[in-house]
Amino acid sequence: MGRVLALRYALPDCLKDPVIFPYLSGWGVSEMRLLEWRDVDLTGNVVRLRAEKSKTKDGRVLPLHDELLDVIGRAQAKRTLECPFVFRLKGKPVGDFRKAWKNATKAAGLADVIVHNLRRTAIRKW
Repeated sequence: MGRVLALRYALPDCLKDPVIFPYLSGWGVSEMRLLEWRDVDLTGNVVRLRAEKSKTKDGRVLPLHDELLDVIGRAQAKRTLECPFVFRLKGKPVGDFRKAWKNATKAAGLADVIVHNLRRTAIRKW
């Protein structure tokens, strides 16, 4: 987690939680981008990935706990009713952040890390 923390620290504040979400969840970046509030059940502490939003076309249920619950909680604190997306920038889903990623990996001394590595690392942890 040390490398991930260094990377997270180097990211702009608006991208810290959206980028850490794939690491904590094992979801892809495109799945993170399309996550909507209607898929979040804070009472049951789960997030659902609808089949039509999944790259594999298989729906999933993600239990929320610990830091993942904190990430969703911070997103909820910034929520506006006009935007259905959990992770958003200026009312739209998080878009292309390649430049910010490149700058953050360089600043963290992790220039060889690609964003998909976050998902891979999460899957290996399980």
